[in-house]
Amino acid sequence: MKITAIRLKNFLAFENTGWLEFAPLTFLYGKNSAGKSSIIRALRLLNESLQSHNTQPIGSEPQTPFTFQSRSLDLLDFFNVLWDGGDLKRTHKYWPNTSDSIEMGFKFSPQEDNETDEQIISWLGEKLYDFEGKNNLTVELLLRFSQKLSKNDKTPAVILSSYTLSSVTEKTKDTLFQSEIYPSEIREGTNPTHGDSLEHKSSSLEELKRIASTLAVHQDKAFLYILRVNEFPDTDFVLRDSPSTELSSEEQSSQGLIVTLSEQVRNTLETFSESINFLPSNRPPAQRGYYLDQQFLTSLWSEGYRAFCMYLQQPETAWADTLGGNIARVFHNIDKVEVQKAAPLQTNEIASIVIYEPQNESSKNLVDVGYGISQAIPVVAELLYSEPNQAKVSLIEDPELHLDAKSQLDLASIMFEASKSNSITIVETHSEYFVRRCIGLSTKASNFDQVRFFVVERTSLGSSQISQLDITSDGEFSQYWPGGFFEERFEDLF
Repeated sequence: MKITAIRLKNFLAFENTGWLEFAPLTFLYGKNSAGKSSIIRALRLLNESLQSHNTQPIGSEPQTPFTFQSRSLDLLDFFNVLWDGGDLKRTHKYWPNTSDSIEMGFKFSPQEDNETDEQIISWLGEKLYDFEGKNNLTVELLLRFSQKLSKNDKTPAVILSSYTLSSVTEKTKDTLFQSEIYPSEIREGTNPTHGDSLEHKSSSLEELKRIASTLAVHQDKAFLYILRVNEFPDTDFVLRDSPSTELSSEEQSSQGLIVTLSEQVRNTLETFSESINFLPSNRPPAQRGYYLDQQFLTSLWSEGYRAFCMYLQQPETAWADTLGGNIARVFHNIDKVEVQKAAPLQTNEIASIVIYEPQNESSKNLVDVGYGISQAIPVVAELLYSEPNQAKVSLIEDPELHLDAKSQLDLASIMFEASKSNSITIVETHSEYFVRRCIGLSTKASNFDQVRFFVVERTSLGSSQISQLDITSDGEFSQYWPGGFFEERFEDLF
């Protein structure tokens, strides 16, 4: 399975993003405060939540599925993330209804080279009348999260309130599994509507903790345990680890394949979440020497500089040579870039980045050259970084900072060339030069699937909407580019 698209509902600036289909190189454009960062933050929330639960011991206190606050991410809490609906105000006193839930959707495409995926494709193909092979088949996973309160507990808990797994073709959508999850006392009666106080209708604190524990805490993968459909409590359709003898052979087979499909989806989401790396715009300034002790490298890695860490640690590799060559390609007054390691100081090595300038045949420390070079090295390193047979999801903020126009164009070429089918690079940017260069390269290669452009705009109601701009065969956008970019230059000139 491979994740090809996401959809967000009631998340930060968006009431509904619609399906966002990823390309290997995906750009997010928009004016300041339009809502671009909401997409980035949703993916970071997945990554941070998974990482924070990796160290959760078995049998520990119940944890929410999300980690809203961490060292590098501050989303405060559920109600801060929840789309505020413009003038609609919500408080912690009310039971969340549908509009008071955060929904995350994911599209998965089966892979032909995977034996389990092939089995799933064959099974789904028999159920869908317009099935024409894996190219027109996707699997959708929709997760809805709500915040549940107890009359005895002032600290609310976020639970998975709805889980839907569907197979989708061009004309058909078949729901394979659907579960609505509520505490049993609430679920047996009429669900409270928005505005009804929980004071008289909530379950006991013990019941809430039991459900939160069942849904969220499982060994070291608490965030992903909620996706185990065969272990949901109090659901309309409970899947079993082994098919029931009361079912027909066809029903047993279907039930087993739904469990298999759910596990494939869960494993794919786990791999996707773990592969996300966020490179922020506020990149640190250069240092004359980098002390390669474990504490420093761990800190640097956790802040998004995984590729930069590899560059400092393994300067003798072919990958490091390629990185140095591409840095010189962006900055034309540089002949080459290399990492030099000094003799150990006590127990720690010191790595220095040295810049060679051809015009005066001299070398300088990274600190002694222009600031833009130190800011571009982590970006280029992230673009070129890869591990064998592993997917990569890179989130890069404002890579154009401190770069002149020519350097931005050359950086766009590196982005385009480095994008691969097994990786996703999402770039939040304001650079017009990236658009021009990538459209030109796509047109030249007659490959319009490698790069995709999304534009985020604020509506008159205060929410955000996102649109995909398609490229025609002659290298033009099929829709008008929204205001705030290209036309501003011409208006100022004429």
